[in-house]
Amino acid sequence: MPEFESLLSRFTEKPIAEDILLQMGSYYLFIKDDLTTAYRQFWSKVISENPDSERLKVCNISVIVASYIYIYRCSLSTYSSS
Repeated sequence: MPEFESLLSRFTEKPIAEDILLQMGSYYLFIKDDLTTAYRQFWSKVISENPDSERLKVCNISVIVASYIYIYRCSLSTYSSS
């Protein structure tokens, strides 16, 4: 994730840094399948620094939608392998 880390070091303004951290967390959740790292290293930073962040509200919607898509795809692969 050097691309994200590079962006985070270049853009330190709060809204942009929050977006980057949330995207990094999403990467760990959906690509690496690692919820613990997503929360502990990325999402918790945004939550602790700015719990009322508008970015969190938008991210929550996209994470919920992505979660349903992920579960649906997993269920499809389960049915196709049986």
